[in-house]
Amino acid sequence: MATPLRLRTDRRDDGSLVLVAAGELDLSNIGTFSDAIAHAITAGIDGSPLHVDLSAIDYLDSGAINVLFDHAD
Repeated sequence: MATPLRLRTDRRDDGSLVLVAAGELDLSNIGTFSDAIAHAITAGIDGSPLHVDLSAIDYLDSGAINVLFDHAD
């Protein structure tokens, strides 16, 4: 059984945002992941990087890698 994707945004002490993802990241939820990244980028402090924490991801397909590349500087 697939582990549902869970996303949350945290703020570090320096004010930068961290998007924390957990579960499985695949074609079924890639739009949600992309939207979360876009929202976190617009909510961040100008010039501050967005950190994406994938340490709790159980499965990641190539679509998720493409989303990361699409949003990279």
